[in-house]
Amino acid sequence: MNKAQAWLLQIDRKTRVAVGHLELIHIVNYPEYYDVPRSPEHCKRVILWNKNIIPVIDMSMLIDGISTYYHKNKIAIAMYENSQTGQYEYGGIQLMDTPILKVIDNNQGVSRSQLSDKWRDYSLSAFKVNEEMIPIVSIRKIFSSKSVYKDKFV
Repeated sequence: MNKAQAWLLQIDRKTRVAVGHLELIHIVNYPEYYDVPRSPEHCKRVILWNKNIIPVIDMSMLIDGISTYYHKNKIAIAMYENSQTGQYEYGGIQLMDTPILKVIDNNQGVSRSQLSDKWRDYSLSAFKVNEEMIPIVSIRKIFSSKSVYKDKFV
């Protein structure tokens, strides 16, 4: 039986997503936000972290169109490889709670096709914990130029 580790991220009161255990590199508690004018609603803020400007995604707004920024006090800093430049970049994901490291085995896996349409574009696959379907999100897809505003300000 194959096993892997994933971080469970509570993105709003009802929804959890997962990312690979090596993708999440830091948690920022009670961050200081900076608003970015004319940016998409799901990515209208940045934080400063280790001398980097980090775009912060509100996945609830991206997926459901419901903002929960004001109920979240943590940010998961994730690292991903930019497919165009080959460079590693960082992005922040708004959280409602501290991430939990979970061991997942093959028996919990489900096909990406079983996810709702709104999650398929941003997910690699999914797994179940009890009856809860948890999408494994692609950090690269979430922080692509279609999702965030980087291209407008560089």
